[in-house]
Parts: sequence; C-alpha cells; structure tokens
Amino acid sequence: MSVLIDTNRLDPRERSDALQAVLTRATAPHDLTLLGPTDEVHARLEHWQLNSDVALLQQTSSGVSHTRTRAHGRHDGPERVVFVLHSGGPGSYVHDGSAYRLNRGGLYVTDLNSCYSYTRPGDGAARIVQVERSALGLTAEQVQSASAHLPESPFYDLLRGHIAEVCAIAPSLSGTQSEALAAATAHLARTMLRAAVPTSGTRQHGPDCYLIDRTVLFMRKNFGRPELAAKEIAHQLGVSERYLFQRWSGQPRTLAETLLDIRLNAARHLLGLPPALAINVIAHRCGFADPSHFSRCFRRAHGMSPTEYRRLAVRLNDETRASSHRPGPDRRR
Repeated sequence: MSVLIDTNRLDPRERSDALQAVLTRATAPHDLTLLGPTDEVHARLEHWQLNSDVALLQQTSSGVSHTRTRAHGRHDGPERVVFVLHSGGPGSYVHDGSAYRLNRGGLYVTDLNSCYSYTRPGDGAARIVQVERSALGLTAEQVQSASAHLPESPFYDLLRGHIAEVCAIAPSLSGTQSEALAAATAHLARTMLRAAVPTSGTRQHGPDCYLIDRTVLFMRKNFGRPELAAKEIAHQLGVSERYLFQRWSGQPRTLAETLLDIRLNAARHLLGLPPALAINVIAHRCGFADPSHFSRCFRRAHGMSPTEYRRLAVRLNDETRASSHRPGPDRRR
C-alpha cells in the first residue's frame, strides 16, 4: 500500500490542485475541486496495485467534484474501467449523459475515456477498483450500457461486498494473495457487467444462468486449498455435483483441468517473484499437497521444471532491468 497524497501536509490553497495532479496520473485527465471552506478542505488517497490489470484506490476527503468533459477527451485516458463504492452523503453522478443519484453503499461504473461528473458534498469516502478494459473483455459501449443496469445483475451486491472487503484486507496481503485476489476481482467485475448488459429478447435472471462464472470465481478464490474438489464447489454454489458437471460439459476444459490451470498460473507468477520461495512452499500455497506432483504437472504444462522456469524468469528480469538502465544513443551530434 502507498499513500499517494495526504493534503494535511499542504497549504489549504494548494490542496485541490495537488490532488488533481495525483489523480490525473492515477486515473485520467479531468477537473477536480475540493468543496467547502478553503481552510477545511482535505483529502487522502491510498493505492494498492494487486497485479498489472487490477488496482485499488481509497479516497477519503471533504466534499469533492470530479468532471471529465469532451475537451479532456482529446487526450485519451488509460483503457481502464473504475468501479466506485460510494460512502458518504447523497450527491450526483453523470456518465455519458445519464444522471444518477449518489447513495451511500451504491456501486457506480465508469469508463475512464468517457465523459462523467461525480459530485459529493460533505465529508465521505470512495473505495475504487480499477480494471484494465482488456481484462474485462468488454467494449466502452458495453460498459456504458451496463452501467445503467447494474442493480439488475445478480452479482451487483456480491461485487459491492467484495470491494469493501478487498480494501479492508489489502494492506496485509502477500504477493500470492494479491495476484489471486486480482484475478478473482477482475472475473467478478466482468461477470457483473456482462450480466447487466441489456440483450435482445427475454433476459434470463437468477444465479443458475451464471453458474459457470460463479464456479470459476469460487475456484480462483479458493485454489490454495489442496482438498478443493467438485463436490465442495457444487455444495458451496447450491447445486448438485451431477448438475454442475452437466452445466460444465460445454466448456473447452474439464472442471479439474480448469482448477489445475488456475493453480499453475498462480505458481508461475510466484516463481518469477523475489524473494525466491522454496518449490515445496509454492506447491503448498497453490493447492498441491505433493511437491513432486506439482513439478510433474508444471513440466507437462510449460515444458520445463519449476526450477528451470525460475532461472529463465530471473534471467529475463535481469535483462529487462539492464536494458531499461542502458543509456540511449548520444543525440548531441
């Protein structure tokens, strides 16, 4: 966790501009104003980068107004979508021409390249998840369409609770936990948006329509438990094991293969991180009861042992760092 800015250390007259500069770097170009008497305005912004696709922000401040106009749109922002859990008094929110009332505990979604306005009078907070749009697999138009129908998604309340919980535990997360949580968060956000996008014809509702997504999300959040298997997954999702397999039968990978893929991807990430953990520790953290079984599975999937993969990852990281510090050509001549 890092504190991007705490305006209590600044002259009150400089606080709005300072916060805008920091938020522009963290999100996208837009106008920001801290509301209220000059000597009472304040803001604190914290940041957690869970992985390359998912970041958390927590903003606590006096009244605030954020506005991104078409003029800002001439300078493209990052291809990201933000999920804002509002905590504070009532306010107003406008996203691409559609107006909404800000309510405490409400969830609001914004594409950072769109036009928007977010105004909250009085002290309050916002807990924010930023996800790269490529990780969501949705266009800006689909995000905009879904943003008007969020409460219709059966995953709306689940994501609200998830964001609150993630921001509460983020400071204590290890690297492995951050990576797993990022994957689960992106998957849940994607699932909620897809369920909220209006479709032609009759829309199906109810959790059964999203059993595959719920299953993958559950596995991403619990893959570190070696005993995790189809029977418990089905029980936790409120269906029979037989029914789970029936619904899963149309997937390109079996349920067991998908769980194994999730575990191996988590292990691959850990092998590339310093400090170097023992192979048996990585195996245990990723849900393998037997390190030898882990090594065999890893070799089949990646064509090399975990130790060989680590050596390769370290060498590539060293080469990347060396390249980034290598002086460029002398252009003075």
